Formats: sequence, structure tokens, C-alpha cells
Amino acid sequence: MGIAWSDEGRLVTQAYTCGYCGREVASERGWKGTDRVALGGTRMDYDVSVVICPLCKGPTFLSDREDLQIPGVAYGEPVAHLPEDVSALYAEARRCMSVGATTAAVLLGRKLLMHVAVTKGAEPGDRFQAYVTYLAEQGVVTPDMRSWVDEIRELGNDANHELVAMTRADAEDLLTFVAMLLKVAYEYPEKGRLRAKARADADADAERAQDAT
Repeated sequence: MGIAWSDEGRLVTQAYTCGYCGREVASERGWKGTDRVALGGTRMDYDVSVVICPLCKGPTFLSDREDLQIPGVAYGEPVAHLPEDVSALYAEARRCMSVGATTAAVLLGRKLLMHVAVTKGAEPGDRFQAYVTYLAEQGVVTPDMRSWVDEIRELGNDANHELVAMTRADAEDLLTFVAMLLKVAYEYPEKGRLRAKARADADADAERAQDAT
């Protein structure tokens, strides 16, 4: 039993989200095969393929067996204007989800909250609860946001201190909360600053043009 591969060639077009570039693509180039699996004395055949992304050229393994895709798609949405270390941790947490490493994703979500606090002025090496309190005191976390920041803390505590594996639903919820926090802490303020700067520049240009007439 194993996978019997065909030669490289033209395949029936397959649409998927590329795990490398994150874009929705349709590929007809790659390799097609049959995965022969013995289950309780019964042989099951599954269609498999390795397809090449037409945009980034990355190879992706696709299988009808449990709708498997390797590499999978990073969970969640990108967040703009993040500090370099925060951006790297958030990307790592999203990639963990693409390979089913849900407990690791939750632990990274907890670590992300700590990094956010430090970039906003908290002392490195403090207790986790102190970081949550600091973010609230600085107004980064508003009263309405406190409940889901506490949820990040609780899930992170369970993953870090309890003999409990995090479910995919747990990890998805936590990363959704983390993305909201990152947008509030970094993306939206920077977008507002850039918008205000663009307006001020436009007003200055208009004033100079008026003075020149």
C-alpha cells in the first residue's frame, strides 16, 4: 500500500487557497496519484495530487482523505503596522493552526499579549496578570474589551499550566481575540495617523497653491 504517482502533467483544474502566499488560486499543473489505504482488511483508494501554485510556484499536497492539504492555510487575517517581534509571533501562531498545532497556537497567543504590553511600555519579566492590568490602565484595553482579553489569559493559563490539550475551537477563538487586540493596539491608530497626515499634507498643498496664484 502507498501512493502511486503519475508523471508531471496537466491536471483537472483544482481551486484551493495556497498555504504559501495565502491567495485563492486554481492550478492545473502538478502530479496526480492514488493513495491506497488498508482499513480493517478493506482497501480504500483516495485521489491525491501535488499542485503548483500559479502565482508563487509553491507545491501543495491535496488529498480526498479527510480533505487534507499540506501546507494548510494560516488561520485568521493579517494585521498591518505591527512591530517586528509582534508580527513574527502572530505569523507563527497562524502557521501553527495550518498544521493542527492548536495548543502551541494558544500559548503563542498568550505570549503575544505579553509582547503587546511591553511594546506599550510595561516592564519585561513581569507577571502575566500584571501585563493585562497594565494594558487596561493604559487604555489599550477598554472596559468593553476586558472580557475577551481575560479569555486570552484563561485559555493561555490552561494551555500553560494544565494537562489539557486545546481544541481547534479554543485556538480559533483566541487568535480571533488576539487579532482584534492587535488591530486596536497598532493597526487602527497607525491608519488614523496616516490618514490625518495625508489630510494635513493635502491642506498644505492647497494652501501653497492658493498663495502662488
